[in-house]
Amino acid sequence: MTKQGEEQWILSTLLAPINARRLFYYFDERNFKATFSVSVVAKRKLEVLSNMDVASVVEFTSYESYRKSKERMRKVTFQKTPLMSTYLLCVVIEKMNYIASSLDDFRSPIHIWAAPDQGTETARGSLDIAVTAARLYEEKSDLRASYRSLI
Repeated sequence: MTKQGEEQWILSTLLAPINARRLFYYFDERNFKATFSVSVVAKRKLEVLSNMDVASVVEFTSYESYRKSKERMRKVTFQKTPLMSTYLLCVVIEKMNYIASSLDDFRSPIHIWAAPDQGTETARGSLDIAVTAARLYEEKSDLRASYRSLI
């Protein structure tokens, strides 16, 4: 529920530890990893997130969605994931806003998403912690995050 008492929905995956098998068939072994090419069709006004950056967005109007609510839809296609454990696959669909770190804070933008009625300023503390943790991780592990954008 929003602060105004409106019902609001979020779709998100929670595939760990064993829920991935409810979504698709796979070998439930830690040594078996896969790549994923994810595409999601959603209402245009909703944000769609996944593990990777967006590769393309195609807007359209399906007959059924237009007939019911005259809303435009969009198909969001994400870049192919690297080899990863199946339960790590993530998809989130919701009305959201975000704040992002600057390149002065960290070498890749880090995004913190929040529900619209909560405002992005409530996420400022989380962003500060995420930037500090990312810097510390790279410093202590000598590993660099390999993606352009950390969500």
